[in-house]
Amino acid sequence: MRTFHKALLGSFVVMLAACGSGTKDPNAPIAPQTPDPNTSNNNNTSSNNTSSNNNTDNNTTCQNGQQQCSGMDLMVCKNGAWATNTCDYLCQQAGFGNATGCMHDANKGYETCFCASSSGTCQEGEQKCSGMTLSICNGGSWSTAGCDFICQQAGLGPAQSCGFDTQKNNDVCFCGATPSCQNGAQKCQGNSLQTCNSGAWSSMPCDELCHTAGYGMAQSCSFNPNKGLDTCSCYEGFIGDPCKGDIDCKQGVCNNAGWCTKACAHDYECGSNTVGDSSYCMETQGGGGACFPSCTSNTTCGVFAGTSCFFNIPSMDNASASVCSKP
Repeated sequence: MRTFHKALLGSFVVMLAACGSGTKDPNAPIAPQTPDPNTSNNNNTSSNNTSSNNNTDNNTTCQNGQQQCSGMDLMVCKNGAWATNTCDYLCQQAGFGNATGCMHDANKGYETCFCASSSGTCQEGEQKCSGMTLSICNGGSWSTAGCDFICQQAGLGPAQSCGFDTQKNNDVCFCGATPSCQNGAQKCQGNSLQTCNSGAWSSMPCDELCHTAGYGMAQSCSFNPNKGLDTCSCYEGFIGDPCKGDIDCKQGVCNNAGWCTKACAHDYECGSNTVGDSSYCMETQGGGGACFPSCTSNTTCGVFAGTSCFFNIPSMDNASASVCSKP
């Protein structure tokens, strides 16, 4: 049994903006744009005026280190002039969540931005199972995928389970061995079709596949050059097509001769409009009536595989008929 861990999920995890883990003091001054007011002669100026939304008013003088709120913006005095940044930007740069306000901080004695705690909700690299899905902490947030998908992306067999791996010291998806076949491959086995799903072969009778597709009974299982792989061939299930039961007939019913034919209650309903030159309405093994081809000998019934000529059988109209039927 193979395992899968974080490194194999790179193809599907959406990388989120990185943020610090743990909880930070939301009342802390926001560095580097917000200097400590107790530090004088701060000669640093912002070098990223565009991305920080920093505006400097050179016409207004102030004392270096002084801070003043203006709505949800924070004005900081640098080199005797006010520089303004939005609180959201300052909180983001300091590794906090969104800004919650801008106001006087009684503990620090000056105005500052207040920020929500770090947006990280998990520890980087942490993994946890929930049923057959695995959640992985990436960038402080959870990303989740099904174990079947994870195992498939890793080139392994179907997912077996999701649980704790003592060697990895983490939750992981446990995958089956390397697939024994390529997904979508098909091959015939007798009159059944084997299909590769999730790296393993599964088999289904061609008759069942034909019925599911809305056709009659299966004709064969062989290589289809048009599709480039093995497939089942099906009869339409129309009048005159072979059948093993009524389910194989999309028109009429299956008579005891093994052919789809008209359902009937009287001989005149059959006539010569079914298989054979003329037909009689005979009771079937399953009850009801169906048209049977007439015959004069077993040789006449040769075209109906596996049938024999049964003589002097009463029809539904009590006529003495000789018809092809299976024993």
